[in-house]
Formats: sequence, C-alpha cells, structure tokens
Amino acid sequence: MSLAASTLPPMATLRLVFTLYCCSLLLLSNFDLSSCSRPIKSSTGHFNQSINAELARWSPAGATWYGSPDGAGSDGGACGYVNDVSQPPFSSMVTAVGPSLYNSGKECGACYQIKCTGDPSCSGHPVRVVITDSCPGGDCASESAHFDLSGTAFGAMALPGKESKLRNAGVLQISYARSCVLPPHDSEFFSSLVSLCL
Repeated sequence: MSLAASTLPPMATLRLVFTLYCCSLLLLSNFDLSSCSRPIKSSTGHFNQSINAELARWSPAGATWYGSPDGAGSDGGACGYVNDVSQPPFSSMVTAVGPSLYNSGKECGACYQIKCTGDPSCSGHPVRVVITDSCPGGDCASESAHFDLSGTAFGAMALPGKESKLRNAGVLQISYARSCVLPPHDSEFFSSLVSLCL
C-alpha cells in the first residue's frame, strides 16, 4: 500500500480504490484492447470501437430503433439514468433490450458492441451501446436477443451519409458481443466519477 493510501481513513481508501477501478473500466471501455490504440471518431461524431473478431464472441440479434432520429431514445428509461443518457459517457449511444438481456434490470449499465452487415447501408464496424432501458413487448419479446436502439445508436452502425437510409430499413439483423459494465447509476455519483476520469 502506498503512503498516501495508508494515511487515508478506511472508507476513503475504499472509495479511492473503487474510483480508480471504475475509472480504469471507463478508460479501457474506450480503447481497443487488442492494439491499445485510441478509438476512431466516426463521421457521425461517435466513437467506433474495433474489436478483434477472434476475441469477441458475436451472437445474432434483432435491432430496431425508437425516439427521434438523432436522439437518445427515452429519457433514461427503466434503468433510471434519467437525462444522463444524452451526456458523456453515454452520448445517446444507448439501447433498450428484450427480457432475456434485460434480466429484470440486472444488466442495466452493461455495454455491448453491435454491428450490422446485412443491409447495404451498414458499415460493418462495431459501435458500443449501453443498456439503459427495457423493451418488454413486440420484437423485443419474440426474439432471443433484441436491441431497441436510440436513433443515434442505430444510425451509428451506418456508412457515412447513410444513417437515414439505415434507419428507414426498420428491423435489422445484427451481431452483438458483451464488452464492459459501467459503474452504478446513481446520477450524482456517476457524474462526479466520470468528471474525475475525464
């Protein structure tokens, strides 16, 4: 233990360790671990994450979108993130998921890499989304895995300039892989933690 950590009260030490751990998760979730390079900002202004296909375990899923075309879906959704979904680190790259992935709310804050390849407007490059909402019916309940994405996240899977065309496709078949879990969603704690890390 370092001298600085040993002079802190036990609760402060625990908080420091937890903060460093969460900051590490946030920082690592924004990097391609296979090359340790910075993420590449796409033409839409969102960070596309490249994942080494050999390391990722891709699974099939359905995808739809809701809310405004360039919006964050709902206002926080069932996970309680409230208006934070439009702010960093979410930056509107959020999703509601069907019951199998939502798992009664236990998966709130889970990050997934998603990509589409079956439509001519798809870029084929993965983007990161965070579960912030539940999608209990329709396609969400009828498929084994379904992502009901914000309009922003759905468009981020498109080739540059093809975002509207991809959104017009409606329902897509995509691939997804689990990539990280964000810290607890206490808005005040989360915002201060993110500001410490950035």
